Amino acid sequence: MTAFVDSTQGNLYVNGSRVGKVRGFSISGEAEPLETTTLDDYVRTYATGRRRYQGSCNLFYYETDQKKVEGSALIGSILKSGNTPSAGKCRLKFEVQNRALEFDAIVTTVETGLSAGGIMMAAINFVVTGQLIDASLGGE
Repeated sequence: MTAFVDSTQGNLYVNGSRVGKVRGFSISGEAEPLETTTLDDYVRTYATGRRRYQGSCNLFYYETDQKKVEGSALIGSILKSGNTPSAGKCRLKFEVQNRALEFDAIVTTVETGLSAGGIMMAAINFVVTGQLIDASLGGE
């Protein structure tokens, strides 16, 4: 039986707290090729070097009954008044059904807007710092 993963059920957690629904999520990984060719070789050889991850997501967020904006910690890591430094890394976990990606990240850009009567949305870009903590995407 084939089952489709419904991404409308995706959630985003920041430092363990659910902050909203994820509309779109992408992450890309890259490994540096390190040349291992010796002087006696006639063809180049490589080994896998350092890895790097970066990604983005579109987050729907809302205001709670206590007038607190869910997702404010993530959005406020970049969008803030005054001359305060940006927040450091945060733990992000994207979860859709029984699949998850979890990692420490630094938010690099936030784009959001407000409209009367509309659902609030923010486009978030991030870079992963360190290794992936969980990468249970349904594969091996």
